[in-house]
Amino acid sequence: MVTILIEDLIVETMIGAYRWEKAISQKLLISLNLQYDGQIAAETDDLNVAIDYAKVSAQIQTYCANQQCALLEKLALDIIKLLKEHYPLQKIMIKIRKPQALKNAKDLAISMEQTFTD
Repeated sequence: MVTILIEDLIVETMIGAYRWEKAISQKLLISLNLQYDGQIAAETDDLNVAIDYAKVSAQIQTYCANQQCALLEKLALDIIKLLKEHYPLQKIMIKIRKPQALKNAKDLAISMEQTFTD
């Protein structure tokens, strides 16, 4: 099992339940823990049989830039579905931080995970 960790990927997206949030782009920080059977990639040293984390990052940034969600939970689930559709992942853990969400708190975050058996 190989685990790819991407921490605090910066994305810009339209997110929020309030009217004023729907009118502005906001910065989110996305962290991922992606698990897959990377044995062949490790043995062959071949990017073609590995998960290209640069492509993963770019896909997430592009997806977020073109989406509008009210809830972080919805965005997290959408990203999980996107990644599972494109990569042979066995487990996905995602954490999305919205640093400016609460005036009196340092940070706000949600996390979600899914395990796949196929």
